[in-house]
Amino acid sequence: MPILGEMPVPRRLIDFEFSPTALVRRIVRGAVEQDMVRMHGSIVAAFEIYGAETAERDVFSAARRLAATISPDCHTMVAEAIGSHANEGLAG
Repeated sequence: MPILGEMPVPRRLIDFEFSPTALVRRIVRGAVEQDMVRMHGSIVAAFEIYGAETAERDVFSAARRLAATISPDCHTMVAEAIGSHANEGLAG
């Protein structure tokens, strides 16, 4: 239930904001801008919204590919961040 006076966010906007494409862009943008909150938050969102298998297929592999087109360092940062969250999920 929305807070009195607060406009509810349309479902399609939420769907767009957390689409695989949007999450890929946020992950890589976070790496490029060294915005760890953006990068890690997007990784966590992908795991929570899509589950590990779908997130890997639809978000993380694309994020690693995009990061590799930017630089080897960007690819390493993205791959390591995704890996650390995946390992946390396995351990947790």
